[in-house]
Amino acid sequence: MEVDYSPYFRMDPLHWNHFQSKLHTLKIKKDNFFISMGEICECIGFIKNGAIRTFYIDRNGNDISFVFHLEYNFFTDYESFLTTRPSKLFIQAIEDTDVLLIHKKDLFDLYATDVYWQEYGRNMA
Repeated sequence: MEVDYSPYFRMDPLHWNHFQSKLHTLKIKKDNFFISMGEICECIGFIKNGAIRTFYIDRNGNDISFVFHLEYNFFTDYESFLTTRPSKLFIQAIEDTDVLLIHKKDLFDLYATDVYWQEYGRNMA
């Protein structure tokens, strides 16, 4: 039985049904990357189960983890997502992880249809 994730997205059933139609699922195996440095981030993710970390490599070559994302949380490289510039970050699964994704184009299409989505997007960030 599929879990109802709508309470985690905090939206009414009508908007949830519309939003859900835009979501895609992705399985990220442990140690695999959602995004690597130099790639452009095109999606925002929501963790159904599992865990990921965001990290960068400093000028001395050290791997610096600075945020861990757990179940029922959003994640992305917001800077890359918003500016369409290559990421300076790595986002990696630290265990097998299932995510829901919304692509940038789909999200921006929603923004264009209703002010509700513009406000929702600001709250999501």
